[in-house]
Amino acid sequence: MRFKTRYSQACYFQALSIRARASRLILSGVLFAALGAGQSFNAAVALWPFKAKPAEQAQEALPTAQSSAQPERKIAAKALYNEGVDAFQLAQFQGSRGNGAGQSRLLNEAKKAFQKALKLNPALKEAQSNLGYVALAQNKPKQAIEAFNAAIAMDGAYLNAYNGLANAYMQLQQVDVAVETFQKLVALAPGNPDYGFNLGSALQHQQRFTEAQAAYEAVLKLEETHQKALFNLATLLQNQGQPDQALGYYERAKNAGVETPVGLEALRRIRALDEAVKDGASQDASLRTTED
Repeated sequence: MRFKTRYSQACYFQALSIRARASRLILSGVLFAALGAGQSFNAAVALWPFKAKPAEQAQEALPTAQSSAQPERKIAAKALYNEGVDAFQLAQFQGSRGNGAGQSRLLNEAKKAFQKALKLNPALKEAQSNLGYVALAQNKPKQAIEAFNAAIAMDGAYLNAYNGLANAYMQLQQVDVAVETFQKLVALAPGNPDYGFNLGSALQHQQRFTEAQAAYEAVLKLEETHQKALFNLATLLQNQGQPDQALGYYERAKNAGVETPVGLEALRRIRALDEAVKDGASQDASLRTTED
């Protein structure tokens, strides 16, 4: 299957799954730069990276075709937009394979395609927002903020641009502003578990643990198998000295998909906690023997 996330013939945008080398790669967006793609977990904070979806938002908002009455410039803009999405998806795939040079080249191609699309159709907010996600992937959060704010100026209720904006503030370590933006996003879309997860992660990063726990629990009410929320809640409880409760959430995170990076890390932590319990029991037995 080709790497396509495109308008259909009816000109609705479809966020399609991708198959490459027998593995399913779904457009999953830009990872929070403080942790970064492929880096190990930060044991002190233990946050799973943020999740944003730079092209999927077009399911919500790209204009419906008006048959043959649609101007040619808009049709050409859509074609360029699709080229940009293709390049962005391929860039993510190359990044996941450790091909930094290929990723950089494809991100530049995506950027040029989105810019050309905007010249043809300046109202194409999806292209404007995706310029922000390209900038995030290039670790240029200030450029990303400019792009996301421009998209929000086009549509003040454009949820995915707010999500990207908050992630850009996180890259800049402006956590207070990021939290406020995530809170606004959750208020606008209370039924979206990923937005709630991002809020919880930002609060946990800020060490506002009670609020972070409440955010994760709200996510799990919406989606009880939300793997990253389960994992982050487990780390929160573990760091607060509640290993038994943490173990239960690690188990649930593992059971939500042990083949994923989150599931594999949950399994590793379960084994580490089990070993710690065994070591503690062994030490207790040794002490009792000595006292006897």
